[in-house]
Amino acid sequence: MVVTMQTAGAELDGNDSATDRNDLVTFSVSFRKVMLSVTLPGATTVSEMKAHLSNLPEIAIPPTALKLTLRGKANFPADATLRDVGVTSGTKILVLGSSQQEVDYVKRKDEAVKWQLEDQKRLKRAPPGFGGSESRVRSLSDQTADEYTFLDIRPLDEFTDKSKAYDVLCKLRDDPAIKNIMTTRKWSVGALIELHPRQRTILGYNQNKGQIIALRLRTDDLDGFRYYDDVRRVLLHELSHMVWSEHDERFHSLNRELNADVVKHEKSGRTIGPKVRRYEPREEELVDSGGFVGGTFVLGGRGLDGRDRREAAAEAALRRLNGAQGGSR
Repeated sequence: MVVTMQTAGAELDGNDSATDRNDLVTFSVSFRKVMLSVTLPGATTVSEMKAHLSNLPEIAIPPTALKLTLRGKANFPADATLRDVGVTSGTKILVLGSSQQEVDYVKRKDEAVKWQLEDQKRLKRAPPGFGGSESRVRSLSDQTADEYTFLDIRPLDEFTDKSKAYDVLCKLRDDPAIKNIMTTRKWSVGALIELHPRQRTILGYNQNKGQIIALRLRTDDLDGFRYYDDVRRVLLHELSHMVWSEHDERFHSLNRELNADVVKHEKSGRTIGPKVRRYEPREEELVDSGGFVGGTFVLGGRGLDGRDRREAAAEAALRRLNGAQGGSR
């Protein structure tokens, strides 16, 4: 939908001459499906025009990040005037640009894609000491009724204590509450793998609705492992992507249901290992980059809409989980 807005012609500073004020040019600016009608003196420089456009609420992008295209040409001298570059009444200018927040958002998502592709390559290599020829990502069509579980376990090979990471992943696989969820819902996941701690923008991801689920196990300083309950909470988030790719209300509802299932199962007295603190689920947070569906990464759910709220939630989660020290428990 194209929206036409009017902006008032104005003096750019108090020294504008009467001639400049009478030499007004009204032209159109197209920016992201919004059409703006702008009136400025013909003696306005390109630099001044960018500053003016930057202040419009419909654009709100720093002048240095704006790119102007006129009749297929761009990169105009900053001190050239509108008249110099051929802007006359009725001219249409295409404005392109992204805010720094948008640029940073894309960089983070590109980094997430890079690490997920690295995980795919890692899964194709048989790791020494774990798995072997029979340890592979199997398609869901290979499963039988008793295979509603994680079919493969893969810690990162580069750490000397990878056996501890392997044990954590196995504990998650064998957690009675998780097993109950997997069996009840008839879910089978090809591989449960360790997400590299250098991937700090997310805490986990679910690729292709169950082909791979990756979880961050280690603290950012690599001094230890995150608390077991916190890692399991992320796993429940990723299991919710078995059904829903987007972080919408349907996803949140399922995530709350899975957390409630864990609480109910543990209250029944069926626990694993020594008694630990009671599991206390919180409202789910942004811990991943959305689903990986049909070979296409779906990054960020709704995209940039509402990004600040979800990023704040992710940052809060990272700060909270970064405080976890010692072994998983």
